[in-house]
Amino acid sequence: MTSTGLRKLAASLLILTGVSHTALIAIYPPADHVIAATLFGPPYFVLGVLQFWWPRIGVLWVATILPAVGGVLGIGHYFDHPNPFSIFHVVLDVIIVPINITLLIRERKATAQNQI
Repeated sequence: MTSTGLRKLAASLLILTGVSHTALIAIYPPADHVIAATLFGPPYFVLGVLQFWWPRIGVLWVATILPAVGGVLGIGHYFDHPNPFSIFHVVLDVIIVPINITLLIRERKATAQNQI
């Protein structure tokens, strides 16, 4: 798949996880863990929009690190408060992070070739 296709796929998944994180507050009673998970929604959504429409290396780094951290936290959250959204969010993170790592590697190779 082309880098543009991968970028748009990862961006779309970030937007999806941003919306689904934000929806948690409407689905579950407002407990601390629900509010904490909900707060991940807007940054995911914004990163998805930025990665889709404004592809910059800094955005790509943040769009890789935040889902990696979120995935680790999501695994811990699942063991404390098992629910299908936790699994869904971790699965999305497990897809997004390797795609963005691939894009970072491709970007680095392209930059190195341009310097030759």
